[in-house]
Amino acid sequence: TDQVPFIVYKSIDVVNTPGKKKPCILKKTMSIDDLKKSASRPELENYKNILRFALMSNKISAETKRNLRAIRKEKSISFEEHDQLLGQFGWTADEYEDGEKQSEEEFE
Repeated sequence: TDQVPFIVYKSIDVVNTPGKKKPCILKKTMSIDDLKKSASRPELENYKNILRFALMSNKISAETKRNLRAIRKEKSISFEEHDQLLGQFGWTADEYEDGEKQSEEEFE
């Protein structure tokens, strides 16, 4: 139903909070209009598949990140869309920046 202003999107953010051992998990939200817009963009779906492949080894090189950035620029994919895709694949922005996904054991 299009009358609902917001829905819970699949991705999450993991953020460190001062004074706590475990990071907090924040759910992202996305408006219905934004979701429809992104669903109707084949270039975003193509980028999602490229990003999924690039992240499969839980490591990403600087060269691969440069190539992904060029694709985002060429296809007008926003940083927010990129960030949401990272969350869908279980990566945080910090992990992406560092080039390596932390294992679940490192959070405990």
